[in-house]
Amino acid sequence: MRLPVSTAFVLIILSAVTFSACEERKKQESKRIQKGEVQLGGAITVALKEIPVNIDPWSMTSNSAVEIGTHVLEGLVRLGPSSTKIIPGIAESWSVDEAKSAYVFNLDRSVKFHPSSCFGNAAREVTAKDIIYSYEQLVLHADSTLYAATLAGKLKGVADFRNRSTDKIAGLEAIDDFTLKIQLTKPDESFLYVLAQPSLGIVSKKITEDCTDALPVGTGPFSIASTEPLILKRYSEYHGKDEFGNRYPYLDSLIFIERSNKSEELEAFFNGSIDLVSRLELDPVRGILEQHVADFSGRQPRYIMKREVETASFETYSIYSSRLKHLSDGFMGYRDFTQVQLEQ
Repeated sequence: MRLPVSTAFVLIILSAVTFSACEERKKQESKRIQKGEVQLGGAITVALKEIPVNIDPWSMTSNSAVEIGTHVLEGLVRLGPSSTKIIPGIAESWSVDEAKSAYVFNLDRSVKFHPSSCFGNAAREVTAKDIIYSYEQLVLHADSTLYAATLAGKLKGVADFRNRSTDKIAGLEAIDDFTLKIQLTKPDESFLYVLAQPSLGIVSKKITEDCTDALPVGTGPFSIASTEPLILKRYSEYHGKDEFGNRYPYLDSLIFIERSNKSEELEAFFNGSIDLVSRLELDPVRGILEQHVADFSGRQPRYIMKREVETASFETYSIYSSRLKHLSDGFMGYRDFTQVQLEQ
């Protein structure tokens, strides 16, 4: 799913999209009723090293593509925010046989692909055939590294399918439209974590093969509203809900701009062009604190600094506007804005 490139002037598009986003936000705010102590609405701006041109799951090899893909696409299961707990995604439940080598997934019938011109401007339910198609595309088109890290050697018949000696993966079976059986080559306790990877996101065959000029769609919390600039808007029918019954995401939109390095990101942050900077190492952090100590201090600081998930060799930090609440890391430290709230 390549992101279509417009030939119009970016400034004209930005003005039009901003106006449209404001109008859409007004409509959404009039429809959304807050339940519990949460903040609904608002938009934040985020910097990426480069704007991705493709978010096909089997082609997502850059951090930027994964970050966009994880908000637009979704897999059978996913990891909970800032945790290693497996939670439902497109599948609402699953079971495994006594041998621990065959899984049956029951799809959530409320999960639908984002509305698309390819679907007559409507949403479309996800079926077991969509899951099989997506996994087949990964097996056929992923490079050797990604293939080895995901389905290689795990599914029955996967090697034969990758070698194109058979026309289907023997270990994938659509029992009915909303039930999928996966047969492994051997028991694998980590298999659900494999399915939670961004490269196992689910796509529509019709969009991928028949509507190549349409905007990419998935089932994730955000859909693509514009590609120049890259703007994701809240998917109002996303199936995920909080304890009060509010549908995720809380934000109305995410705006992405390109900044090639951390120095440019920090400059954009402190001049108010973006709302956060992530993956800062300790030395830059020390300098930031020395130069902006007042902004990070007091009962109502302007900015917040947060230690991120530790890696094997070093610590990293995020700095962000104090208006952002519940900022968390998703899979392997990738930023997850699904539950972020913006103080109005």
